[in-house]
Amino acid sequence: MKTNKIRKIALLAGMAAILMYIAPACNKEKHEEQLAIQPEGEFRNDDDLVNKVLDFSQMATNLKEGKMHKSDEKMLIDDAIYYISATLNYVYCNHTATYGKMQLDTVNISLPIIATEGKAYLVDALEGYNTAVEKVRGKYLKINKTSRQLINIAFIGSEMNPTLKAVDLSFEIQTGTDNAPAIAAYGFFDVEEQYWWLRDTENCYNGDPTLGGAPNVLEQHILFKYKPAPPPNCRYWFPFTEPKDFIATDYEGDGVPDNFCDYKIFYAHGPAIEILTDRVQCLGLEANHPGIHEMNYYLNGLDEIITGFLANTGKSLATLNIESRIDSDLIDPSIVAIKHIPHLFYGKKMIMCWEVPNNDYPISME
Repeated sequence: MKTNKIRKIALLAGMAAILMYIAPACNKEKHEEQLAIQPEGEFRNDDDLVNKVLDFSQMATNLKEGKMHKSDEKMLIDDAIYYISATLNYVYCNHTATYGKMQLDTVNISLPIIATEGKAYLVDALEGYNTAVEKVRGKYLKINKTSRQLINIAFIGSEMNPTLKAVDLSFEIQTGTDNAPAIAAYGFFDVEEQYWWLRDTENCYNGDPTLGGAPNVLEQHILFKYKPAPPPNCRYWFPFTEPKDFIATDYEGDGVPDNFCDYKIFYAHGPAIEILTDRVQCLGLEANHPGIHEMNYYLNGLDEIITGFLANTGKSLATLNIESRIDSDLIDPSIVAIKHIPHLFYGKKMIMCWEVPNNDYPISME
């Protein structure tokens, strides 16, 4: 269905096998998969998936309003997780909305399962979805920003509940806040566009805090290229996304170990007295390397890495968040590493179009 889509599969399969050995008796299902669950690649078209998602959403509403009762209908655990993710994203997320910064939050829900069958009751999946909606809304409403928009809700992990009767699921809420900066030209940085390596800081040439630090600016350029606006009367959306982290030291740069473009992703390592200097921490132009703008170098490097990765998956970029981190050596704390860690979420990009403008979805969490 999905490449490495549910990271709990091996654990669950092993647990289910044990449980089937000690409790082999099970009743034949009476009514299975009334929702007509289908793997991601087996929907007839994008409209078919949207119709299934809207059916799931309506059933969840009916359950919440007391119009749906317990039944024996079941679905595969993977399909339950997929439908919870897809419905959250279609109903509430605007994947192509622009924003200045991204806030990350996490919610957890518990999905009761029938471990011996690798399935869950449909009504439990619907209840899990309703619980997720309320938890996402709670996090969203606490964001004290005049401009906020749900961008993506990503499934990030699962583990077997200690009771062995449920799977605990984790979702990352990715909310865009503030206004997006205007990008005049992709990948063009002049002498005044130099930025501190830390997120949410400022321009280190003129002190302007408007765009934030280098991670914020690099993100905006990548999103400008990889997330174009949809055609008129259409909407792009991602039913399910997967995470991928890129580690700087996996991508060698200019080959000269001088803490200047050593890797295609920003990384500097050495004594703190040498690393925590303006020369290293301000990403821009410097006299020792004329003609090389670090912002342009790291943007091109990350662009190349992302392009190569996505080409091997056949999927598209949904969101990107570049973490800035400082680590100290465990043995000698005077040795530090400052670095960027790009966190990519990617998936199969869907498109939904209408003959006339349709503003029914996404629904606001307000």
